This record gives sequence, C-alpha cells and structure tokens, in this order.
Amino acid sequence: MKIIDWLKKHWWAILLSVFIFCAIVLIIISIQCFWKIFHKNTISGSPQDWGVFGDYFGGILNPLLSFISICITIWLTAIINRFSKKNNESQIDAARRITLIQLKHEALKELRNELNIHFDKWGENFSDGKAVDNCSKIALEFKVNYNYLFNFNTLEPNYMDQLNSILYDAAYAIDTTPNDLELITNNHIRAFFCKRKLLADLGRITIE
Repeated sequence: MKIIDWLKKHWWAILLSVFIFCAIVLIIISIQCFWKIFHKNTISGSPQDWGVFGDYFGGILNPLLSFISICITIWLTAIINRFSKKNNESQIDAARRITLIQLKHEALKELRNELNIHFDKWGENFSDGKAVDNCSKIALEFKVNYNYLFNFNTLEPNYMDQLNSILYDAAYAIDTTPNDLELITNNHIRAFFCKRKLLADLGRITIE
C-alpha cells in the first residue's frame, strides 16, 4: 500500500526519469553504431568528412539533448511549485493562528472588563443580587458566543462551569437567606478567586 501511494505521489518524477534514461541510451547506441561502422577508418583530414560527422551527431544528439533539457526544466518547475505551495500553506496557517489569537485576545479582554465592572459592584454590596445576575449573564453569554474559540467542554478543570455554579449559589443565597452575611460573603470570595483562575486559564489558551 505504501509503495502504491509513493508511486501515485511521484509518478511524474518516475516518468521524467524514464524519458531521460531512454534518451541517454539512444545517445550511447548512436555513438556505438558510429564507432562500430567507422572505427577501422583513419581519421580524415577533409572538412567535408568532418562536416558529415558533425551532421550525424548533431542530428541525433541535438533533439535528444533538447528533450533531456525540457525534462529537467519540467522537473525543476515541479519542485519549485511544490515548495512554493508548502510556503503558501505555511503562511496561510501562520495568518490563521495570528487571527485566532487576536480574536481570543479581544474576546477575553471584553470578558475581563465586564466581569470586573460587575464584580466591583458586587463587592460594594454583597447583597446586590442584580450584580450577581449580571456576572452570571456575562459568563453564560461568553460561553455560548465564544465556545468555538475556547472549546470550554474540553477544559479541565472547567472554571467557567465552576464560576456559573458559584454565581447560581450566590444568587440563590441572596434571594433565600439575605441576612446570612457569612454565606453571601463566602460566595463572593469563592466567585472572585474562581474568576481569576478562569481568566488566567483563558489567557493561557489564547496564546496556544
């Protein structure tokens, strides 16, 4: 199977090599034929004889040498095109990676700014359920809108899901036990440190 794949990939090089080999064989045969017929004759001093000699080899060798030259040119052109294609693919891949990094950076910058704004509001008033809801909304929308960039389902540990779970607990505690300041404060602290871990993790993914 590997041999067949190799032949399919390099068929043009094999074909050119066969053509060149045949051309060289024909050159050798023409020289041998001339030598076999005329090697017993003495070297002529007549320009006409040398002209005939030149016409013989010129008529046989020039087309064959031209054919070999064309084959080599085709071979070199194919090699150059192959390397050019690889370089273009590398450039496209590099541009794609740069674009993805820029998109991730801008998305992460927006998430960090919005979360910090509402976390600061929450820190000013631990019982501010609206600030908690805004943080949860921002995190959920980011996960939905930018999952194609960060692929949150593959993160381990998944700080995004942990943050959303903590924010849910915080909102529930504010609604059901608004006087339990210790629980509400503890939820804020847990959410704050989970947010830092999430942003750090996404920052790592951004430059990968």
